[in-house]
Amino acid sequence: MKKITAAFFAALSVPVCAHAQLPLFPANNPGFVPFGGDAETGVSSNKFYTHAVSLGKNASEPPEYHLVGVRFDCSSASSGTYAGFDKEYGWSDFPFGSGWGNNSNITSLQGSEVYNILYWIGSGDATMVLSGLTPGAYYEFSLFMRCYDAARPQKLAYWPGTGREQTFFFNHNDFTPAFLVVFRYQADENGGFEVSIAANGGSAVCLPGFMNEMIQVVRDDPATGLAGDSATLNAFVSLPLAPVSVTAHWGLESGLWDGSPWMGSENLTIASTNVQAVSTTLSGLDPSVLYVCRFEA
Repeated sequence: MKKITAAFFAALSVPVCAHAQLPLFPANNPGFVPFGGDAETGVSSNKFYTHAVSLGKNASEPPEYHLVGVRFDCSSASSGTYAGFDKEYGWSDFPFGSGWGNNSNITSLQGSEVYNILYWIGSGDATMVLSGLTPGAYYEFSLFMRCYDAARPQKLAYWPGTGREQTFFFNHNDFTPAFLVVFRYQADENGGFEVSIAANGGSAVCLPGFMNEMIQVVRDDPATGLAGDSATLNAFVSLPLAPVSVTAHWGLESGLWDGSPWMGSENLTIASTNVQAVSTTLSGLDPSVLYVCRFEA
């Protein structure tokens, strides 16, 4: 269950706080996750993956690996499909081949499953595309990176659904022995996502693999219909599965500080789609009082 920080509203005024919850695009978006073993990658069979692919497949490799119970397809191609948690998803224009780097830098990972994913690499600049996603849904994209002897500065750009390109720089040697580059985004109206990666004055891009997870988001939106003693509470949900119940809570602002229980709650069943706006209208409110609301799923 995701618990969302309360949003404020008053029956006769604009909302004090338009939204408050886990940041969809946090300050550390993108983030870097160093790891020294399988468990530290954060991969979990309890998550909802649309893609999990090991790039740079060599002829001696099996068709798939299983990292913490999650299937990673092995591929030497630039494009393919992946049987995700609910359907087939596409990926295209990724670095490809069956390249091999100096693996003395990842010897501490020998015996782990992630070592197999890191061993072979796809190589070259690319504008990578994911397809088959749910339009408007939120996802977390992760690129596997590994340390090399020589510096390999990289430039990565992506379009997170905010309408502005995000660009950042990093080096393959930023973390030892390996790390993930992780960031969140919102799928476009066609159910797609693009991210480009290119060498930034150094050696070529080397990409061992990637994964993409649909994440649970419940976003409190501004209250509307603020007239007299009524108000409509609004939220946007992006959930991996439906049907699911979303609960709207409301109460006095003072309850945030003194621990008072919510004045009321309502269950809103999401039956037709897992990405949609939800709302509920309240009446009998005191126009002079500041209230708070919170949606949970």
